[in-house]
Amino acid sequence: MLTPHSIDILSEYVYSDSSKAIRDLSYEVSSLKEMLEDCYICMKNAKKI
Repeated sequence: MLTPHSIDILSEYVYSDSSKAIRDLSYEVSSLKEMLEDCYICMKNAKKI
């Protein structure tokens, strides 16, 4: 389960560069709001919340 503490630990040293995916795969970066909404819907559908 993700908690504020576990998210803080997991994201402490994370660096990602999506420029190659954007360039080569036409990847589109989502906003944090979109990502959290998608996560919420997925967890709700899986009856995790």
